[in-house]
Amino acid sequence: MAEPQSIKAKTAIRRSSSYFEDGDIVLSLEKGKTTQIFRVHRALLSHHSPVFRDMLSLGAQSNNAKYDGVPIVHIPDDDADDFAELVRVLYDPSALYLKLEKNNPDLSLLLTGLMSLAEKYLIETIRTTILTCVKSVWPTTLEEWDHIQASINLATKSGRPSERIFHEPLAAIGFANRFNVSEVLPAAFYLLSITNMEHGRDGRLSVTLSDTDPDTDTEEPMPMQKQPSARWSALDRQGLLQFMMGRDRLYNAAFELIYCGGFYQNHSKPAEEFLHIMAKSTKTERRMDPVAFLKTLAEKPNSELRSRFLRAREALWDKLPQFFDLSI
Repeated sequence: MAEPQSIKAKTAIRRSSSYFEDGDIVLSLEKGKTTQIFRVHRALLSHHSPVFRDMLSLGAQSNNAKYDGVPIVHIPDDDADDFAELVRVLYDPSALYLKLEKNNPDLSLLLTGLMSLAEKYLIETIRTTILTCVKSVWPTTLEEWDHIQASINLATKSGRPSERIFHEPLAAIGFANRFNVSEVLPAAFYLLSITNMEHGRDGRLSVTLSDTDPDTDTEEPMPMQKQPSARWSALDRQGLLQFMMGRDRLYNAAFELIYCGGFYQNHSKPAEEFLHIMAKSTKTERRMDPVAFLKTLAEKPNSELRSRFLRAREALWDKLPQFFDLSI
């Protein structure tokens, strides 16, 4: 544990929500040109975290520095705002559940800071609760994906809020890679692959998913559904390569399932429709949804190939980890 810095040279700011007058230990963290001061109870932090237990015991005994009459320990690396959130949750566990807004598309992003501190300080209750929440909002099966899509479609038609939403995929991918939550990666990469790259370049605009209609031959824009935007600026070079190669494999596999799977030879229209929509997708940056496309074909009246279209959807979904080089 680092020696506490002198707080006289900087502006000391007491975090009012985390400064308890009867606290027996002071923690200081840097934020810009200020020193953020937390006065807390050693027993409470030690109860929740073995790391805090060792840190506060050793840190308080290794020097005689005090602030406001109690020992002070400087924490050099943590973000002060994230630390304030951690203290708030430790003192009031209900505050954590208020953060778990499953219908907030930025859920993964908002929980990253708190999750990183929960891992650092080995606070298993917070860590498990956050992981459970993040996993629950990302589908792991095609059936769950269809359920979310159906909920959004129903809400779009009725004008009511949807019970389920698609979350911002790049924040989820970053969260999953950082905290080893591989279960959410296939759906997150699939959502990213069908996201309109012309929207959300600043990470705030809405993007859209195509509600493709193979019977439509019009050049007018197809019906679209508003979805969470993708923060494309968060995609680094390696991630961009992984994404683009995976998306190409996905589209190629979808075409092969239609063209080489017997659909084309006896029923040429599905393959022609697929190519037509793909061409429009390339021109407009409106990325098509192969899984939705196959579902639309399967739901056509008197479809002779219904079971084969449905199996093709399952095959695409099951191969998402392979397409995007994911270790699941």
